Amino acid sequence: MSNYENISRESWIERAKVADDLANNSPIGEAKMPNFQGANLPMANLQNINLSFANLHEANLQCANLQGANLHGVNLNGANLQNANLNYASIHNASLSCANLYEANLQGAEMYATDIQCANLQNANLHGANLGQTNMFKADLRYANLERANLQGATLFKANLERANLEDSNLEKTRFPQVNFRNANLQGANLLRAKLQRSNLSGANLERANLESVVFTKTNLQNANLSEANLEGTNFREAYLVGVDFYKSNMCERTDLTGATIDDGEGNHYTIR
Repeated sequence: MSNYENISRESWIERAKVADDLANNSPIGEAKMPNFQGANLPMANLQNINLSFANLHEANLQCANLQGANLHGVNLNGANLQNANLNYASIHNASLSCANLYEANLQGAEMYATDIQCANLQNANLHGANLGQTNMFKADLRYANLERANLQGATLFKANLERANLEDSNLEKTRFPQVNFRNANLQGANLLRAKLQRSNLSGANLERANLESVVFTKTNLQNANLSEANLEGTNFREAYLVGVDFYKSNMCERTDLTGATIDDGEGNHYTIR
């Protein structure tokens, strides 16, 4: 329970204005920011505010307007940002572990090297967001819009991206062990040298995706669409490829199908030796 639970919403907004003034008029790293732990700021208009390095642990920012805000290095662990507007906000090197971002708008947000492990991002809009080097361990991204987002070098161990939209996104060198991509849209995505061991991509759309040197070891790709995908050097060792559409994909001698399970189109399955 927060020690600040009896502070009024208006008082919190005044504190935010003070913090903004401190952050904008003090040398970097020298401003002593007010403590916003447990702050109650639903529907607050904090557009373009500077709260860099502030403590917003378990703050209530549901439906708040934080468009263009500077949230660099903030602590938003356990915060409620449901339906919040964070369009083009700067949230890099921040911590949003276990935060609630359900249906939050993060279009174009700068989230480089941010920790959002175990966060709820269901139905969130991350169109064009920068999530490079982000930690999304066990994050819930079901139905999220990540179209044209940058996730290069991110870690999504055990994350849930079922039915998420990652069309034309950049997933180069991203680590996806044991991730759920069931029925996700990865059309035209760049997964160069990504690692997706033991993941579930059943029913996923990877049409025209760049899968060069991707590791799909022991991954389930049943009924996935890989038509026109780049499969040069792709590793499908012990993957389940029954029902996969490889139409016009550039499978070549560098594509490794050792131990993969495929079908002949007539219901017969067999393992490649």
